[in-house]
Amino acid sequence: MTVSAQADRARIVINDDGPGIPEALHARVRQPFVRLDDARAAGGGIGMALSIADALVQAHGGRLELANRRGADNAVIGLRVCVELPTTAAQAPACPAQDR
Repeated sequence: MTVSAQADRARIVINDDGPGIPEALHARVRQPFVRLDDARAAGGGIGMALSIADALVQAHGGRLELANRRGADNAVIGLRVCVELPTTAAQAPACPAQDR
């Protein structure tokens, strides 16, 4: 994991060494309750992690990107998740008013 900051954005990059996610499924795995295959489902998850992470990042004015990592032979060697968030309040969405 790496963390970096620019003038107006903070970036968190997480690299894993798993099987990656086919690019055609990058949008689908952001949906609630999506698990890609039986092998991944064996871990006991219910398919909410990326959905929740994506919603939280977007709610804070940021973005979450997925990209497969590739080795020298162009084979997938893992997944890279990049989260960018605004660092200034002017860029972040305002909190909604609370009902009282």
